Amino acid sequence: MAQSKVILGVIVQFPSPKETKVLDRGYIVISEKGSVEQVGNLPVPERFRHLPLLDYGNLLILPGFIDLHSHIPQIDQRGKYSAELLDWLKRFIYPAEAKFKDPEIAREASRRFFSKLVKNGTTLAVLYSSCHYEATNIAFEEASKIGIKAIIGKVQMDQNVLPELCEDTRKSMTESI
Repeated sequence: MAQSKVILGVIVQFPSPKETKVLDRGYIVISEKGSVEQVGNLPVPERFRHLPLLDYGNLLILPGFIDLHSHIPQIDQRGKYSAELLDWLKRFIYPAEAKFKDPEIAREASRRFFSKLVKNGTTLAVLYSSCHYEATNIAFEEASKIGIKAIIGKVQMDQNVLPELCEDTRKSMTESI
């Protein structure tokens, strides 16, 4: 089990949608469960001074980021360009999504995807998987393993896609539920 700890640095808080609070030399007490117990300006209160201390000096300590729209199968399609949306989908996205039929590919890509989110400070994400039921369940498993909170939807495609991605609408809806 993890141990409680105290983190020092420049603490940035957002108490309300219109307010930003910056503690130039602040502390955060993190419980053994990973939740924030207390935030304040230095000095650290006496009752927390026995805890391990991580001092990040003048580095910013921010709340976790929230990604409101990403597609897991597109992890390796970043930066690929086409002048037209449908051409881009046909050339890059649909073939990438079709590969998610293979559970090993879905698992490896999901692991990398969630690892990148966490490394960049994202703690909650709203995501699309592929049209594959098993790949979507794998995405949930991998999100849980790394500790990220995620809302993940199975993509539903019943027309205008590669034949291997086209699904029966009723079956797709049942799988999504």
